[in-house]
Amino acid sequence: MTATIAPSEAPVTAPVSIHRAYRFELVKLVAQWRVRLLILACWIGPAIAVALVSQQTSLPADTLFGRWMHATGWAGALVVLGFAGNWVLPLMTSVVAGEVTYGILPIAGVLVVSAGLLAAATGATGSGITLDKVRQSLATDFANIYPLQYSELYHGTVTEAQLRVTASCTKGGGLSGPEGPGDDWRCLVYWHIPGVNDATAQAVYQLDVNPNGRYVADGDGPTQVNGYFIVHTPYGDASNPLWQFDGNVDLLSARG
Repeated sequence: MTATIAPSEAPVTAPVSIHRAYRFELVKLVAQWRVRLLILACWIGPAIAVALVSQQTSLPADTLFGRWMHATGWAGALVVLGFAGNWVLPLMTSVVAGEVTYGILPIAGVLVVSAGLLAAATGATGSGITLDKVRQSLATDFANIYPLQYSELYHGTVTEAQLRVTASCTKGGGLSGPEGPGDDWRCLVYWHIPGVNDATAQAVYQLDVNPNGRYVADGDGPTQVNGYFIVHTPYGDASNPLWQFDGNVDLLSARG
């Protein structure tokens, strides 16, 4: 008699659901203390950022949507999201991978070496950004832009000679020398009111001056001049050209 062995059936393996795969990866990540700290920071960080900005006299104009934070509450989330996209998310990737120290040290080393080589090559000992240059640049730019707003509001014309614009500035609340780049420049702009003898007006600007001389001037009042991003004209609302504008400080000028 010949015995035959029936072939055994191969075991059937059930496919793993996507839900279980995601759950496994999530549990693996949350088990790390570094990830837990990052999640906590993501919950608390935005609230702290908005609270700090609300206490400042100047807006984070160098951040995406930063200049809108006093105009709408939606800007807070957009500012935090833009900052996270540029800085926080890449840092989170490094932290989760455990390579943050190695990543930061090479970057810092490259920056230090580059700055040293640039200073040695140019022989520069100053930024070229001085009080007189900032005042002159702001006054000139304001005098160029004010006629645009005047035309929107009154359908008239005014010249720079009629305005006779001047400016005064401080840096760091007067606690630091008025020179060099930074976002702590505060300036008052003065001009003669067109058509009114011996009458002057003034407006406040917060300046963020970059090392390359380019600056952003954010209007800080009065509202009817530069404190809001729109103006009410006879034909309806229009954008306010004095609310925020860019300018340049002439770094190579001999002006002190």
